[in-house]
Amino acid sequence: MAVATPPNLAGLKLITEFTDGNEIWQDAAIKNAWAEVQNKSRKGNPTVRNTIIKHFSDYISRQPPFKDEPKEAKSQYTNPLSLPDTELDMDDWLEIAGQDILDRLERGGATPMTSRITAEIKQHAGVGGGGATTVTQRVIKGEDFENFKRDFPNMMNQEWGNASQPQLFRWIYSQPKYFQGVVNQFNEKLRNYIVVNWIDKQHRGTGRQRPKFGVVPGAAKKLNITNARNFRRYVFIEARVLKGIPGKVKDIYRKTGGTLRKGDLSEKHQKMLPTAIWDNPLSTDTPHLDKMLGKSRGFEGRVVKKGDPIPVELISSFSLQYRLTAAGDKFLEKAVSDITSKVYDKLAVDFLPRMVDYIYKQMGKNTNSHAYLVEMLQIAREFSEEFKDTPILIQSNIVKQKFGGINSKGKMNTTRSFMQKSGGERKGQFISAAQLSAILQHRLTQIMPRRPEPQRPIPRYVTGALAQSFRVMANYRLNLITYFNSPPVSGYVDQLNTRGWLLDKGLVEPTIRQITQERFGRNFKVQRT
Repeated sequence: MAVATPPNLAGLKLITEFTDGNEIWQDAAIKNAWAEVQNKSRKGNPTVRNTIIKHFSDYISRQPPFKDEPKEAKSQYTNPLSLPDTELDMDDWLEIAGQDILDRLERGGATPMTSRITAEIKQHAGVGGGGATTVTQRVIKGEDFENFKRDFPNMMNQEWGNASQPQLFRWIYSQPKYFQGVVNQFNEKLRNYIVVNWIDKQHRGTGRQRPKFGVVPGAAKKLNITNARNFRRYVFIEARVLKGIPGKVKDIYRKTGGTLRKGDLSEKHQKMLPTAIWDNPLSTDTPHLDKMLGKSRGFEGRVVKKGDPIPVELISSFSLQYRLTAAGDKFLEKAVSDITSKVYDKLAVDFLPRMVDYIYKQMGKNTNSHAYLVEMLQIAREFSEEFKDTPILIQSNIVKQKFGGINSKGKMNTTRSFMQKSGGERKGQFISAAQLSAILQHRLTQIMPRRPEPQRPIPRYVTGALAQSFRVMANYRLNLITYFNSPPVSGYVDQLNTRGWLLDKGLVEPTIRQITQERFGRNFKVQRT
């Protein structure tokens, strides 16, 4: 039977979700949730809230202008499975962060010759937000794994808290190749750092104010975990079973006891465990040692008592997870440059319903939970100062490029979209001469050769003064872009051009053409003035 669309859901993508499945949202459920959001004395549900805002990081890190690393670049990382959350083109960085921050952002990575700059996105969620910021993890395998099992024979039953940190640090320092891999992954992930801060101290971390955005240019360099003292101070290590033990086997050891039978496990679970441990006999020369360790001839048919420790032989691989300590988080917090106003100016009027739509879909079986609906609407309200009525519809009359007021009568009618479909390009949008000049300057800084001695035909990069002297003027109506140099460098450039250096034709003009083709999807006439 067809169900009528609740009037306060019309025009939002959530409409298909609300009317899908066995249960259907009633108008009363939304009104009740919204009434609770408006209650200033509401304490909120931190656990539910933090579950929801985890989806926000996933959402924003893949929505234009934020991009994923290209597939061909991932293999260039130390660990292709541990990449920075996102990257932006330099012109987008310029818009959301400004020239000063753009100048301080750390370049490099798998795409060093492009205009993209990577960043890790983390969130401070406040009450109930859990532990410190997780940065990366690295698998322990091969000879390293054998050494780890030797040094931590009770790894499956050991508590990996603060007490274990000195042991773990000593082990890592004794494995220089592994340690260097950790440092490389850490530095690649945290090259630059974007923080979304949801904490409202007046309400004990429960939100109710606009989330703030900040950036730490060159965060990994600032932390400098290559230094052993900094590594111990800023990094917390947590051990994780990577290739895990099947739940059925864990239950036998920890809950029920019983007999281990390989045939009782599914084919998938059999592959999770090392094959040899089932049939290969253990030592028969030292039966007293076998008895002491609880060992028998292999694991097939082994009788286990409830509460027996899980043997290390059952583990096929292990990993260590690396998080920022409270000191590390605090250190980066002091280095944060606030970009909240620029980010909010950049977000388009349809950002709010798109975000709500995405988060709603990620909530899965919890979508019909009153607590989840309340916290989702609370988060949506924090993004919009004009969010005063019902949380579903966006007015068509947007003021000052903010998200707009909310009411039950308007329709979402936007002319430009910031959060387009992933992978979409935003060509054809004209930008100012200052922005275009900044993009050119940074591109020249990247591509100018780094040679110890001058070598024709392209001048080498020395201090950056030459690249920073170029300015661009664009006449979009005439399809013309002109460029010039600011004094005193302008006279020096003229000398270079008359002495056999191909500065204009060999470097600047091709770079301008490349930028305009990327940015606008069309060719311009380019000339020096």
